[in-house]
Amino acid sequence: MAFSAVKRGVVRVGVALAVIASGVAIASAAPRLGVESWLLPVEIATVVTEPESRASTAPPDPTASSASIPHVDGVAALLAALKTPVSVVPDVVDVPEAASVSSTQPVETPVVVAPAPAVAEPEPEPEPEPIVSPTLVATIVPDVTLLAPLTEPGGTELVAYDPTTAWGITNPTYFGSPLKLRVVQRSDDGEWLRVQLPVRPNHTTGWIPTSQVTLSSTSMSVRVNLTTKTMHVWDGSTLVLETQTTIGAPGTPTPLGTFFGNHHVAGSGSYGSHILSLSAYSETLETFNGGVPVIAIHGTNRPDLIDGAHSNGCVRVTHDIVTQLKGMLPVGTPVQIVRT
Repeated sequence: MAFSAVKRGVVRVGVALAVIASGVAIASAAPRLGVESWLLPVEIATVVTEPESRASTAPPDPTASSASIPHVDGVAALLAALKTPVSVVPDVVDVPEAASVSSTQPVETPVVVAPAPAVAEPEPEPEPEPIVSPTLVATIVPDVTLLAPLTEPGGTELVAYDPTTAWGITNPTYFGSPLKLRVVQRSDDGEWLRVQLPVRPNHTTGWIPTSQVTLSSTSMSVRVNLTTKTMHVWDGSTLVLETQTTIGAPGTPTPLGTFFGNHHVAGSGSYGSHILSLSAYSETLETFNGGVPVIAIHGTNRPDLIDGAHSNGCVRVTHDIVTQLKGMLPVGTPVQIVRT
């Protein structure tokens, strides 16, 4: 069984999602910058590995992506909070993939062996925390059918329509819904917004004119901890849902970073009843059966694998949970994926 789409002409962004979940993938048109991508049928592949050992370390401060934005109410106040100098670089500035850093340092061999010092008791684990500040969401106006984000306000095009592949960031999306993007910064004069884009590489951002969007905000946020294989959903500072998940297998890990939900799609079979695709892509798979491997949160027909690491990168939850998420998380909701 497969979830696939083939469409001629302009390819709608984020569509024909190559959701690589539960060992499954959906063909996608969302490309790496400058790389040709096509919508092709996708066959289901199952990857089952031994569950990873569950760590007990506490999650880091999840407000890193919005620490510079104070808690405010309303779009107008949030715009004011986002009014920062262009030189300021928030969390989703274009950065290379996350890499593990070792703190191990060489130690000289002592001449005299002393008794081992006493080991201090570990600190108690703090409770996971939400992204308290609301997230600003930009909905592209209907008159703008082809988005051309820039490298900086008034700069050069970062993502442009490619006539040779008929690809571009189009509005509405392939599924017929308005294109929505997460806002991460506002120019001093308020004329430009820096938005996170659902393209490769992960964390790509670009500037668009404020005149091309209508603005709204959401207080919802999601945090997935790959170490504990848990998901926490927050409404402001209130924890509204906590659940165990299935995450990417060791060979196809779920990527780290702050992303956003960009499509709600009906699911079936291995995807469960619903799919929330993210602005994230696998960082180990270049393609998946001819499609681009988009990461998603979705249901599963293998609830027995929950609390394990078995997927091709997606985050799986049970039917009951994905049903709740469908009505709980608007498009544009930030999703943090961390490993502690």
